Amino acid sequence: MQLLNFFHSQIFIDDKPLIGKYHFFWVYCSIIVAYLAAYASLTIAERVRSLNSFITQKIWLIVGAIIMGIGIWAMHFIGMLAFTLKLNNLPIEIVYNAQLTFISFLPAIFASSVTLYIISRPQINHKQQMTGGILMGSGIGIMHYIGMMAMEGQNSGLLMQIQPLGFILSVVIAIILAIIALYADISVRFNNPYTKRLDYSKLKAAGIMGIAVAAMHYTAMFSTHFFQTTHLSTHTHWILKSHNLVIWVSVIAILIISSTITISLIDSRLEKATLSAQLNRSLMITAIENIPNAFAFYDTNDCLMVCNQRYQSLIETDSFQITKGMSFETILHQAAIHHLVEKSEAEKELWIQNCLHYHHHPENDLIQPWSDKQWMQISERKIVGIGTVMICTDVTELKQIQQQLENYTHRLEQEVKQRTQELLESEKMAALGQLSAGVAHEINTPLGAINASANQIRRFITQTIHTLPKLFHALSPEDTEEFLKIINTVLSHNLNIYSTKQQRYYRRVLTDLLLADFKNADTIADILVDIGYYHHISDILPILKKETGEQLLELIYQISELNRSSQTISIATEKAAKVVFALKSYATSIYADSKIETDIIQSIETVLMLYQNWLKNDIVLIKEYPQMMPTILCYPNDIKQVWTNLILNALQAMNYRGTLMIQVTLQLSMLVIMFQDSGKGIAESDLPYIFQAFFTTKSAGEGCGLGLYIVKQIIEKHEGKIEVSSVAGCTQFWIYLPLLTENN
Repeated sequence: MQLLNFFHSQIFIDDKPLIGKYHFFWVYCSIIVAYLAAYASLTIAERVRSLNSFITQKIWLIVGAIIMGIGIWAMHFIGMLAFTLKLNNLPIEIVYNAQLTFISFLPAIFASSVTLYIISRPQINHKQQMTGGILMGSGIGIMHYIGMMAMEGQNSGLLMQIQPLGFILSVVIAIILAIIALYADISVRFNNPYTKRLDYSKLKAAGIMGIAVAAMHYTAMFSTHFFQTTHLSTHTHWILKSHNLVIWVSVIAILIISSTITISLIDSRLEKATLSAQLNRSLMITAIENIPNAFAFYDTNDCLMVCNQRYQSLIETDSFQITKGMSFETILHQAAIHHLVEKSEAEKELWIQNCLHYHHHPENDLIQPWSDKQWMQISERKIVGIGTVMICTDVTELKQIQQQLENYTHRLEQEVKQRTQELLESEKMAALGQLSAGVAHEINTPLGAINASANQIRRFITQTIHTLPKLFHALSPEDTEEFLKIINTVLSHNLNIYSTKQQRYYRRVLTDLLLADFKNADTIADILVDIGYYHHISDILPILKKETGEQLLELIYQISELNRSSQTISIATEKAAKVVFALKSYATSIYADSKIETDIIQSIETVLMLYQNWLKNDIVLIKEYPQMMPTILCYPNDIKQVWTNLILNALQAMNYRGTLMIQVTLQLSMLVIMFQDSGKGIAESDLPYIFQAFFTTKSAGEGCGLGLYIVKQIIEKHEGKIEVSSVAGCTQFWIYLPLLTENN
C-alpha cells in the first residue's frame, strides 16, 4: 500500500475515493475480541498481584502480554477483514502483506506489556498512570497503521490517504481511553478492595479498555480514504488472502483469550484453595496443639498421621519417640515395653489386645490406669473412609474425687442403714407401746387364772390333808376300790362339755331321783352336776348312803375342783406362753444380714397374737390361707414390721370395730398378701402421698407418718412391690413378694 501525498493527485485513475463498507457482524466480533482481551489482561494482572514468586510473576506477565497482544492485534485484523472496497459496485479483493502483518503484532505486544506491568503493580502513582496510558495508546496506534500499510489490492494497485486531523484524533482517543481504563481499574482496586461488586467494576474497566482499542481503530479507518491506481501490484512477497481468514482469526483469537481467562481463573482458584488448605491445616495444627488433652489422628490403615505435643509426652520416653506413619499396634507394644502401663507381662499382652479391640470397635469412653499412678480417659471415634480420632484426657484428679465420693457414699450408706435400722426399732417400739395395754391384759388374764387355781389347790390340801386318813380307814377294801373308781370317772370327764341349760336340766333330774333317799337331794344334785357325774348314779349311791357319805362326796368334789384347777393352769400357761413367744419373736433385736427362709403365715399369726386383745371383741377377722404354703427368702423381723404397721393402720381406720380380712395367694412366681379393712378409707387426693416419709392423715400424737413409708422401703428391699386401692368401707393393700425359685 502506497501513502498518497495530500497535495498530488495526477496519478489517480479516478479522483473519487473507493467506496468502503463494513460487515457489521465481524465488527461486533472485533469489539468482543477487544473486550475479552482487556478482561483477560485485567484477570492476569490480578493473578500476578496475588503471586509471591518473582519468576512466576514474570512468566504470567509474558504470557499475559502475548495473549493481550493477540487480542488487540486480532481485533485490528478482524476489523480490517470486515472492511471491503467497491469500484462501480464491484468488490475489490484485498490481500495482506504477511511481513507487515506480523510486524504489526509487535507494537500490540509492547502496548500489552506496558499495560500489564502498570496494572499489576501493588502501588501506582498518577505519573505512572499517565505514562502507561500514553504508551498503550501509542502502541495501539502504531500497530494499527502498520497493519493498514499491509493492505494491497489483488488485481490492482491501491493508494491510502490519511487525513492528519483524523490521524491525530485516533491517537488521542486511544491514549485518553487507555488512561481512563487504567484509572477505572486502579480506582476500583485501591479504593474498594473489599467490595462485593469488584467483579462488576472489572467488567466495566475491561469494557473501557476494549472500547479504547476499537474506537482508535475505527476512528483511524474513518479518516482514511482509498484510491485505485493504474499501477498493478506484483506481489513479490508473501501475501495473506482474506478469504475465510476472518473466521479463523476470530475463532482462534476468542479461543485463545477465553482459554487464558479460564486458565487464569482456575489457577487463581487452585492457588486460593491451596492457600486455604494450608491455612486450614495451620489453623488445625494450632487448634490441635491448643487442645488441653492429648490428641492423635490415625488413618484407615491405623497409621499415625498427626498428633499434638501432649500426646507425644504421654507416649514418648527417653528411649522411644513416636513418628508419623507409625502403626497404632506398634505404639501400644512400645508403651508396654517401656513400662508406661503398670501391669505384669501377662497382663500387658491382654491390655494390648483389649486396646486394639476398643480401637477397632470404639463405643463408650475407656478409662484405664497409666504410668505414675495416672488415670487416662480414652475417647475414640471412627470416621468412615477417613480414619480414627483419639483424645486422651488425664482424669487422675477426677478419679481421686470419684474414689473419695465412693468412700463417702459407702459411709453414707452405712449411716443410712444404721439410721434406718434405728428408725425401724423406733417404729417397732412405738407399735409395742400401742400394744402394751393389750399384751399386758393377754398376759395378766392367764396369770390371774393360774394364781386362782393355785390358791384353790392350796386350800384343798390344807382342808383335806388331815381328814383323808380317817375317811380311807373307815372304808372297806371294796368301798375303797369303788371310791377310787368314781374318782377316776370324775377325773376323766370334760368339765365344760355341757352348756348351762343342760346342767340345769340334769340338776332337776338328779334331784328327783335322790329326793326319796336324801333330805338334801338338791345339794347332792348340784355337786354331782359340778363334778360332771350325770350318769351311773347307782354306782355312787352306796357311797352316799354310808355314814361318811357327805364327807366322801365333798372329797370327790374337792378332787374334781383340783383337776379343774390343774386344767385351768395348763390352758393359762399355754396361752401366756404363746403371747410371750409372739412378743419375743416380734421384739427381738437380732437382725439377719442376709435373707432366710421364712413361713409368712406364721409371721402373720405372730403379729395377730399380739393384737388378740383388740381382735377378740368387736373385730371380725377373716383369714384365707392356701393349704400348701411355700417358704420365701426374706428378713423375718422386717416382714413382721410390715404386718404390724398394716394391721395397726387397719384397726385404727375402723376405730377398732369392723371386718379385717387377710388373704394369702400364689400368683406365678409371686406371693401375694392382701389386707382389707372396712374402715372409712383413704381420700383419693392422699393416695399418691401415703408412702412418703412423714405424711400422715392422723391427728397430732397418733402417728408420725413413717409407718407406710417403712412398709414400702421394706417391700422394695425384698425386691417386691406394694399397691393400694381405697373407697369408703373398703381399703386394700396388696403385697407382692418373690417366691423361692431355682433362679433366685
